Amino acid sequence: MNKILIPSFPSSLYTANSFIIALNNDNPIEDKHIGYGGGESDSYKYFQQLKNYAPDSTLLRLTYHNNPKMRVYGMWALTERNRKLAKQQLYRFINDRSMVVYQSGCLGLSYSVSSLVLSQFEPRDVEINYSTGQIIQEPY
Repeated sequence: MNKILIPSFPSSLYTANSFIIALNNDNPIEDKHIGYGGGESDSYKYFQQLKNYAPDSTLLRLTYHNNPKMRVYGMWALTERNRKLAKQQLYRFINDRSMVVYQSGCLGLSYSVSSLVLSQFEPRDVEINYSTGQIIQEPY
């Protein structure tokens, strides 16, 4: 796995773009702690900074990214920052079967984008018509 390097600048000089560039690769989506020793993940730190610096409009654009990993990061961040807007995007993700590797601790497993996006919502948040695979939109 390649280590992601970003030049060391004062945090005020970081932009959302620098974190998007750092995360847009083929490495797994990483939880806060990875590896046998549970070391803190650099990717997770970059994701946290992306949430701090990116406006909702940038996070929304990430949900349309070609890289499925970036779609997940965009939706995860949007879900924390603007849950109403994130919920409005769910219909696009219910059938997104693109696969990504998610690493937590020492395990890296493949998940569909839809699984990782929906994992951020409670069952009561999302009503799905299983016969059609459609999300039933509720007033939010």
